[in-house]
Amino acid sequence: MTTTSLTSVFRELFVAPLSAATSTEEDYRRIWADWLEQQKQLLSNDDGQLPSELDLDKILDLAPTVNLDGVIEVGITMRIASVKEYDVSLQTGLSLGPIYGSGGFGFVNRSSQESVFQASTRYTLSNFERNLKKYLQDRNIQLTKIEDMDTAVKSLRKPLKKTAIEE
Repeated sequence: MTTTSLTSVFRELFVAPLSAATSTEEDYRRIWADWLEQQKQLLSNDDGQLPSELDLDKILDLAPTVNLDGVIEVGITMRIASVKEYDVSLQTGLSLGPIYGSGGFGFVNRSSQESVFQASTRYTLSNFERNLKKYLQDRNIQLTKIEDMDTAVKSLRKPLKKTAIEE
C-alpha cells in the first residue's frame, strides 16, 4: 500500500468488515463438513451403515452453532508526504582574444510537506445465527440415511468462486 487513493481507502474501510463477515460462511461450512464426517465415523456400524433406530435430526441439533453479536471497528492512518526539488543553473563565458572569463550561477530549492490522514468506521453486527440443521433445511438437504450424509458433506465442501470484491 505504498501508493493509494483516498477513494480506495474509504472503499476498503466500508467493504472489508462486511466482506469478512459474509466470507466466513465458507469456514462454517468446512467446519460442519468435518463435524458430519466425524459423526458418520462415530455412528456407523462395522458394515458402514447407520443404525436404523438413529434419529439424524437429533444429531444435527448437536452440531456447532454460531451466534454473532459484536462490534467491529476498522481504522487506518496514512502518512502523506510530498517532496519537490527545483535545480536551476546558468553558465556563461566571454572570450576577448587571449582573455577568457566564465562564470556560473545556480540554486537548488527543496521543499517537503507531510500530513497524516486518519479514517475509521464502526460496524455493529447482531442476530446473526448460523446452525447446520437450518442451513441444510434451507437447501432441501434431508439426512435420513448414510448416503445423505455424504451428499451433505459434498455440498458443504463445495468451493465458492471469488467475487470481484474479494479478488
